[in-house]
Amino acid sequence: MAQQNTELLETRSASTSAGKSTGSRTFIVWDDADPISLPSEIELGKNNLPGYGDLFPGSTELFLSSYNIEHIPDSTKTWKVTFNYETGDPTGVSPPSQLGYLQVSMEYQMVPRELYRTGGNTQNGSPNDNDIGGTPIDSGGSPTTVFVPLHILTIEETVSSVTIPSRSQIIRYLAGTRNMNAFYGASRGTLLYEGASARRISIATYSIVHRFSYDEAYHMIQVPRKNPSGKVDLEFSSAKGSWAGYVRYIQPFTLLGNFSSISENF
Repeated sequence: MAQQNTELLETRSASTSAGKSTGSRTFIVWDDADPISLPSEIELGKNNLPGYGDLFPGSTELFLSSYNIEHIPDSTKTWKVTFNYETGDPTGVSPPSQLGYLQVSMEYQMVPRELYRTGGNTQNGSPNDNDIGGTPIDSGGSPTTVFVPLHILTIEETVSSVTIPSRSQIIRYLAGTRNMNAFYGASRGTLLYEGASARRISIATYSIVHRFSYDEAYHMIQVPRKNPSGKVDLEFSSAKGSWAGYVRYIQPFTLLGNFSSISENF
């Protein structure tokens, strides 16, 4: 005789809370001819017993995500199998509540920045005291506000709550550093790790959101040279007027970090 499965319809339930839908079904499983001795002998997805990715009856969004098997006391190798359903993806993509979930978001915008030069030598993000060159755009030593591209990269992940202390140390250590290796398409030194925020989403898991910003100028700042009186050193031309004669870059974020060490999920 083949494995027999009977659903306890009175245990079937579905609910929605805080925008999350879940469901549950319970089956009694046995085999008279070849008694089931171990949970691993129960065949999921056969003889009307649900399998991973199956939909909850009557639903188009609740998929089987986990199950629990337990032996019924005082019975002859009869088992109770409880199936849990939640909103998810039957293709195998983890829902946000599962460990290892990863969501990548990107934002592209233009932001104002005060510049003295355009097209200057960025010196690969490690400036020296040399003039950066380029084309002067200031007016008599006063910078011009120019809109420059700013790209924001956000990575959200779900991790175990027991790993939060060690992850916090890594985040504190790397916040404020630039990437030492290419990361998500950003070349060395152009991506700044701004830090992260974390919140508990279940007893056992946390959601961590990491934020990075990209700057083609390596996050450097243009600074003109000033004379002893505190005024910008100027160059003059009868045709062009006056402009900052010497401009250099300063790098506020001098340290580079290995962003792959932030998380094993990256």
